[in-house]
Amino acid sequence: MKLRGPFGRGYRTAVPGVPRRGTGKVGRTLFLPPTGRVEAMEKRLDATLGAVKTVQPPLAKFYNSLSDEQKARFNSLRLASRPAG
Repeated sequence: MKLRGPFGRGYRTAVPGVPRRGTGKVGRTLFLPPTGRVEAMEKRLDATLGAVKTVQPPLAKFYNSLSDEQKARFNSLRLASRPAG
């Protein structure tokens, strides 16, 4: 499969780690039985939880260092990023 347009050869070189067809974890995960897919999802969720636990304390420290005005602006960014509806 050749990528064309904005996702051509330049994209593969600009973004390291772009998987190629039939390689990497994605290719192996597609052919796992249902129990294997659940295990793979659990591993991804564990990795995500680990990332959240790593980032949360410094982010809380940063947030607590903000003034009330800065916190209001920071919170408005979060609300603006949510889809309406």
